[in-house]
Amino acid sequence: MQSFGNVTANGKIYLYPALPPADRLWVDENQHVHYWCSVQDDAAGTSQYPRTEGRQTLPGSSESFNWTPGSGRHAMAGRVRVQSAPSSGKVIIGQIHAVNAPNPFLMVTWWSGSVRIESRSSPLGLARTLLEKPVALAQTFEYSVQVDEGGELSVSLNELSANMAVGSGWKKFQFYFKAGAYVIDNKGKASEGGWVVYEEFEVVG
Repeated sequence: MQSFGNVTANGKIYLYPALPPADRLWVDENQHVHYWCSVQDDAAGTSQYPRTEGRQTLPGSSESFNWTPGSGRHAMAGRVRVQSAPSSGKVIIGQIHAVNAPNPFLMVTWWSGSVRIESRSSPLGLARTLLEKPVALAQTFEYSVQVDEGGELSVSLNELSANMAVGSGWKKFQFYFKAGAYVIDNKGKASEGGWVVYEEFEVVG
């Protein structure tokens, strides 16, 4: 995941080439990337919830990479499984966020036995579910999210697909991808949390 050089873990940002602790982010013998986040980990930024999550950068760099909707083809795709989830049942595994926006544009979330892809038509709008599919813990699934040259959002979840135009309220914002284990829970034992495994991962643009 060379396009995600900077990682937030346990409330700290690790800038490339620094790495977070090996019990938060590691690569196994199959080259699968594991993200673990405990509900007892520290939060970062304005969120009250913890995360072990990578942020899009220039490849092999700590320099943030941002892009505007309609500036080209920008896509993120993964083959993923969620090994464990907190008692709230909610782990965000991928996002399209926007610099200085009050909310993310898009979220890919494992939520109590289903995967949802949700998006907002405006920065202050409610999240709308574009796709949803039952997916058990430890079950592998594939997703993709893309904003093309015309400012059209296309998403897929296994065999399902949907699209929508990026709302005009987003056009002034710079977008970027995020991926990992963002746990929407901050109560419980340290052994409780989100464990997300990316078996395959690709970013374009």
